[in-house]
Amino acid sequence: MRPLARAFDDVKALFEGNFPGYLPCDTLYHDSRHTYDMTLAMARLVEGHDRTQLPADQLGRTPRGARRGHRAVA
Repeated sequence: MRPLARAFDDVKALFEGNFPGYLPCDTLYHDSRHTYDMTLAMARLVEGHDRTQLPADQLGRTPRGARRGHRAVA
């Protein structure tokens, strides 16, 4: 399975409680739609940031950059 399809399948399984070790998510607002919306917003922010940075300072191009980006929002 391709990585993007796998990610969507995993998120669906998590929210439905079909992922080992996790219960279903039944909150009214923080549902899968909200998660997808915020993921898209974050991807757009990272892309905008990376367009203005030198490769060494980009967040979305390498695993190291992704870790730095995660720490910035955590």
